[in-house]
Amino acid sequence: YRGLKPVWFSPSSQTALAEAELEYPENHVSRSVFMAFHIKSSAPCLYELQPIDLAIWTTTPWTLPANLAVSVNADIQYAAVDYFFDHAPFRRRLVVAESLIDQLGTKLKANH
Repeated sequence: YRGLKPVWFSPSSQTALAEAELEYPENHVSRSVFMAFHIKSSAPCLYELQPIDLAIWTTTPWTLPANLAVSVNADIQYAAVDYFFDHAPFRRRLVVAESLIDQLGTKLKANH
């Protein structure tokens, strides 16, 4: 039908693909970054946990300066986790999906 375009979907990552991603060579590896977004206003239950940040991961870091908000999924359980780093004398309190707590600690080389 005229005016309609297909949306390519990746079953392995369960996300839509940009048209450019269809042309990547077989051995292509996308670079990604982890970021911590400070929670400025929050539900009263988070007040006593301040300072607290929301952990995010993206393969499009050039979009970060324009970000105004972060979305969370109502069907996912989240937890506030204190991560401790060997190379820094402080902890970082992050809101993380419960299923990813250990995986993020490993990626960040941090204990929790």
